[in-house]
Amino acid sequence: VAIPNPVLGGVTTFLFASVAVSGIRVLSYCRFTRRDRFVLAAALSFGIGDLLVPTIFTHLFDGVKHPNKGLQGFFDSITIVLSTPFLVAGIVAAVLNQILPQEDKEEEDEETGVEVIDVEAHHSPLEKEKDRD
Repeated sequence: VAIPNPVLGGVTTFLFASVAVSGIRVLSYCRFTRRDRFVLAAALSFGIGDLLVPTIFTHLFDGVKHPNKGLQGFFDSITIVLSTPFLVAGIVAAVLNQILPQEDKEEEDEETGVEVIDVEAHHSPLEKEKDRD
């Protein structure tokens, strides 16, 4: 029994959309700093760019004609890796994560603008009345 192409396409689209939503949900649990947002935006930009223009890296080593078959195979493998969008995004994210300096913890707290208070030290008005009794 064959599955019609429109049904297969719809199921595949739903499957990948579910995976994307799960990934976004995982990312929503993280507290992003400016650095983290930059790394994520750059990685997604390169990955989506490679997805939209799949031939962008196909002519990368066209000018290099090396008689060594091993080296030519190495260049071909680099071209194959760079034509895979999620690998390009992962490589860009890994490189930027290692190159860009980490932000200080104090700067991260100032960026959020949220004042952290000690709940144990501060009592609500109702608790103060209970303490008086």
